[in-house]
Amino acid sequence: WIVGIDDAMADRSLPGDSAQQHAQRSTAMLQGLIIGDCKRLFRAAPVLIVPQQARQSLGVYGRGPEARRKVFDIACGRISDFPVIKAEKSGAVKDESLLLSDAWASARFAQRMALIAQLKSDAGIMEELRREALKTPKLRRLSETAADLHPRKPGRDLEEVLASQTEYFVEKLLNRMLDAEEQDGGLRGQSLAS
Repeated sequence: WIVGIDDAMADRSLPGDSAQQHAQRSTAMLQGLIIGDCKRLFRAAPVLIVPQQARQSLGVYGRGPEARRKVFDIACGRISDFPVIKAEKSGAVKDESLLLSDAWASARFAQRMALIAQLKSDAGIMEELRREALKTPKLRRLSETAADLHPRKPGRDLEEVLASQTEYFVEKLLNRMLDAEEQDGGLRGQSLAS
């Protein structure tokens, strides 16, 4: 199982008064109970998803109702029978539909994180991607400079920066690989659209 839960506290600002503080404390306690139940039911620890990151993985930046509406539109565009809950009298889309699209975005992001972790466990792929990363002009210059300054402290510091930048570049390459596979019609038999 891949279980993802929106981190309800991630997008919150600091409480302004005692009522907000109590509401946030209650939300955090409820989230903790849900995480415990997920561990018990699914025998897997849930992945906490920052809602803003889930939206950004879809190319939606920003917060609030507009960003949630964009996620809803993307979900409806990618899934032909995405559930839409409308008000009976006015026919307007209800907030419950936005909650469903938020859940879809979080599930999609959790699945993507699991696929990236799976790719990272393949030593051959990771070594090839690191070599490819080190071929870029920026990282090649950084590597040469670190080698010139080695064994002094600036050389060691640059090696740490090089390792960090290489991992960042590898992460970007992994995401590009997943994007390309998604465009080609699915990820190793699994579609990110579902």
